[in-house]
Amino acid sequence: MVTPAHNRLNLTFAASVQGRGFRSWRGEHSDSAAWLVKKFSDVYLHETAIAHVGRLLDGKFAHNKVHETAAHFKGRMERIADHMNSPDFAAPGGAGLLGLAKELRPRCQALIEAKGERLPK
Repeated sequence: MVTPAHNRLNLTFAASVQGRGFRSWRGEHSDSAAWLVKKFSDVYLHETAIAHVGRLLDGKFAHNKVHETAAHFKGRMERIADHMNSPDFAAPGGAGLLGLAKELRPRCQALIEAKGERLPK
């Protein structure tokens, strides 16, 4: 999405977004994204989901074998996926994965307003 060589929105990405009638949440394609590159983990939805997976792997779905097999790990991951897709998943506000997805745009806006500073947890 951002070309590191010049810290601007990738031209191909920008043209595609603009060509479909959308506007990037990041701003105009000529705006600098230098502030964004280091802080992007604050808005990656998958990073947020990965944090939950890690917490669940170490807690509720911790392994109980000295030498875990690939099949056992796969089973744990499937149980975590089922849990995260269930109403029992307590993401912010208890909204589950849909809540995490809906939170993405406001988090991006908050990052812009914070001028790239870390967002509070």
